[in-house]
Parts: sequence; structure tokens; C-alpha cells
Amino acid sequence: MLKKNLVALLFFVIHSSDIISMKIDYDRFFKLCKEGDFWAVTKFIDKNRTTNANYKEQLHGETPLLRAASNNGIGNTNIANYLLEKCNADKMIQNNYGQTLFSKAVAYWDDYALEFLFETYSDDEINVLCRSIKLDNKWRYEDSDSSVNSFVVEVLEGKRDINSKQDNVFSNTAFHYAYMHGHVPFAIQLLERGANLYEKDKFQKTPDFYLRTKNQSNANLILFTLREAFNTCVPAALVGEVLTENVDNDTVHLIKQFYIESLVKSPKALLWKPVCIDACKKANLLKNDNKQANENYCLAKIILLPQPQLTHINKQLALEGK
Repeated sequence: MLKKNLVALLFFVIHSSDIISMKIDYDRFFKLCKEGDFWAVTKFIDKNRTTNANYKEQLHGETPLLRAASNNGIGNTNIANYLLEKCNADKMIQNNYGQTLFSKAVAYWDDYALEFLFETYSDDEINVLCRSIKLDNKWRYEDSDSSVNSFVVEVLEGKRDINSKQDNVFSNTAFHYAYMHGHVPFAIQLLERGANLYEKDKFQKTPDFYLRTKNQSNANLILFTLREAFNTCVPAALVGEVLTENVDNDTVHLIKQFYIESLVKSPKALLWKPVCIDACKKANLLKNDNKQANENYCLAKIILLPQPQLTHINKQLALEGK
């Protein structure tokens, strides 16, 4: 009898935290997190000491941290920081669609989130998260303008040419719409398929124009993420050859030339082209006399930088609004 009671007591101790967690009103907690009411969130946690910051609701697999990142506001950033620092929230946790705190921040937060994200994640983590970023469930082909979404989906599915224009008053490409709505994962997919960053609509506006006007509050966050999404490593030997400019061997020089020519047509080069001179200066890749500060020279140098170094430069540019 005593043995049975001890077993029962042990079972209760092991599962008591789960039992207590079930009594916590997570629906209300999630609501407070999304609304950005920082003081209400801290008060809730003080009152419910067993609150699990990594608790997942079943429908979408959201956590309090992810819910806080699903709305824009300083309060939401403060809540996310509080959950990370005080409640052991997992910064890498994903919901059922593969979205993380980082991808939510890119979808919903303004440029003020840059410093928070850079302090929260390491450079390597940022690189991985940008290259694997998922579309938020809210934007999964279900925008209010169904004609726009159906057009973008048809382009992504190969039913239309990658740079085809919608038959309307604007004559926008799918990439125009990706920039207009700040849909980073859409933009990445389109770039991977050969979308033209500089294609103009009926009013002679490029996608970048709409990014700056429609998404002005988080344009730098979007551009940072896009550049980082294509920041992959290149052969170390080739990097060494290019940066040291050992061109005595004609064969090496020819291979290097062909490789650079192929890279300058890549999405990585297209994204870095507007800021390549600034990036080159930050990497100290220019000659002292500054005669080599031209776009082609700088672009060739920048796209061959090692990923960690380029991530560091990317962060600096983003914080400067470039």
C-alpha cells in the first residue's frame, strides 16, 4: 500500500507542472502578448509563475513569443525581449509553418527592430534564418486582393513568365507586388527564378520605388533580409585568389573572370549592386587613392567576400538606412 502511494505521489510530482499549466488562461496570455500590453503581460506572469513561455497552441503552433511578434509596436518588442530574457523563451522555436521570431519580425515590425534582432541572434543564426525564411500564414496566397495573389502564384508556378506584367492600369510584375507588400519569401522565390529587380511598370517605377514608398517603415529590414538570404559561401581558394589579385597565371585569371561574370548576374549581385561601393569602403577593399571606387570593381569584390564578413557589413549598412 505504501509503495503504491509513493508511486502515485511521484507521478503527481512529475506531472504537476503540466496540470498547473492546464489551468493557466493561455488564450488571454496570447492576446495580451499580441496586443503589446507589456505591463499586463508582466503582471500576468507574476500572478501565474508556472506560465510556460514556450507553450504551443494546437491550431497554428504559435507560442507567446511568436504571438508577440505578430503585431507591430514598441510594446511587442519589449514583450519579446522580456520573454527571452526573463522567461527562457526559445528564440529559434518555429510554429507549424516554419515561422520564427525573426521571420515574424520581418513581416510585421518596423526598422527599429533591427537592433533588437542583431542583439538577439548571432551572425550565423541571422544568416541561417534569412536563408530559410518562411511566409507568414496571414499572407499565404490569401491577401485581400485575390487578383494580385492569383497573379503572383501563377508566376511562381511557372504559368506566366517570371517578368510578365499584370493586365491592369499599373502593369506591375509579381516582384513589384512582393516589394509593395513586403513579402520577403515571395521576393526570394521570384529572384531565384530570375525576376528582374529593375523592371519598370507603366509609370516607369521599379520595385524598389514601391518598397521605399509603401514599406518605408521597414524597408531597411526587408532589404537586409533579402541581401542576407543570398549571402552564401564561395570557394575559399577563389576568394583568396580574387582578393589578393594574383593574376600571373592566365588560366586562373580566366576562370576567375568567368566566375565573377556569372556571379554579377545572380540575385546576390543585383541586391548588393546599389550599396556595393559603401560596402567596399566598410570592408577596406578600396585603394588608398580611391581610383578603384567604381561599381563594377566593388561589386566583384563584395560578392566574393566570406559570408561572416559580408553579414557584418550587411548589418552596418542596415543600421545606417542603406
